[in-house]
Amino acid sequence: MGIFDHCKALKDVRQAGINVYASQETFKSLKIGGGRRINPVENKTLIRLETFDVLCFSVEHDCPGCLGFVVRENETGEFLLFATDIAFIRQRFKHQFNIIALECSYSKEILEHRLYTDEKQLKIEGLTPIHEALAKRLLTSHMSKHNCFSYLDKFCDLTNCREIHLLHMSANNIDKKNTQIELEKRFFIKTIIKG
Repeated sequence: MGIFDHCKALKDVRQAGINVYASQETFKSLKIGGGRRINPVENKTLIRLETFDVLCFSVEHDCPGCLGFVVRENETGEFLLFATDIAFIRQRFKHQFNIIALECSYSKEILEHRLYTDEKQLKIEGLTPIHEALAKRLLTSHMSKHNCFSYLDKFCDLTNCREIHLLHMSANNIDKKNTQIELEKRFFIKTIIKG
């Protein structure tokens, strides 16, 4: 899958007359050298789109050129933080985000349980084993529940935050509903879970 699982609609988007923004590394891996509607961006690029300003920032992942985004809606002055397919974020932002959409891919405890528990026991629990190589990849390329909560707690000003969207949640490596409840109890902010 790799990069292609996040850009399957690229051709349709371009044909619909919509501009596409991505890092040069992303376009290169897709074998797109340029053309109409293709707009390469990089870390610290500011994009102006009608009533939105979008600041691109680099994120840690296991493929080059991955970006996160801070979006400002100019009419309201509201800010959105969007970052998915990341292991962690190095940046600290001064903005008071109104909406945060952040990866919360797996629980390390569930991942370890699937890795080390007997296959028969897992079957009783409705789970399947996970291959060690995949588990290791998740640990180094995707944001854990612990890191997600820690980033929100330590590095985000949640004073004006009204919604947190948890993204890229693994079907088998995190308890989505309990994570949603736990985050809402911890921060008193409406939390929406996404796969």
